[in-house]
Amino acid sequence: MLAQTKVVLIDDETEFASALAERLRLRNYAAKAVYHAEDAVEIVRSDMPDVVLLDFRMPGMDGIEVLKRIK
Repeated sequence: MLAQTKVVLIDDETEFASALAERLRLRNYAAKAVYHAEDAVEIVRSDMPDVVLLDFRMPGMDGIEVLKRIK
């Protein structure tokens, strides 16, 4: 059996991110929604997802900074 593709959604719009993560889980992805940039950096570093969907406009640390830190 193939492993599930791990997807992390990083967006401060909680309803959007959680709804999209739920839709992905229904399609057999291991999807996780994260709502704060600082938390996202830690989760990506520890869990190494296959795909990251990242919002560029977030309060505090913006998406460009998150991208730099997770690379």
